[in-house]
Amino acid sequence: NTPEALAVVWKLVKDDSVSPMDKRTTLLDFDKVLGLNLSENEFEIKDIPLDVEVLMDERAQAREIKDFSKSDDLRLKIESMGYVLKDTDTGQILEKA
Repeated sequence: NTPEALAVVWKLVKDDSVSPMDKRTTLLDFDKVLGLNLSENEFEIKDIPLDVEVLMDERAQAREIKDFSKSDDLRLKIESMGYVLKDTDTGQILEKA
C-alpha cells in the first residue's frame, strides 16, 4: 500500500486548506511509517514563529479569495520579519532571508 500512502502524502502537501504547521506535523507522523527521513531535511525551517505562521495562514486565505493586495501586504510583513515566502504549485514555502 506504499503507493496509496504516498498519494495521501502528496494530496496533503498540495492542500491549501491545511496550515503549514499542521502539514509538517502530519508529514512527520507519516514519516515514522514511511521511513523517508523527512525530519533530517536540512533545508526545513524547524521552528516557524507563531506570528509568522498566522500571517502565512492569513495570506493563503487572502490568495484563495483573490485579495492579492492583502496578500502582497502580508508577504511584505513576513519579509520584514526576516523570512522569504515563495509560492509554488504545492503551496507556500518559507525560507529564512
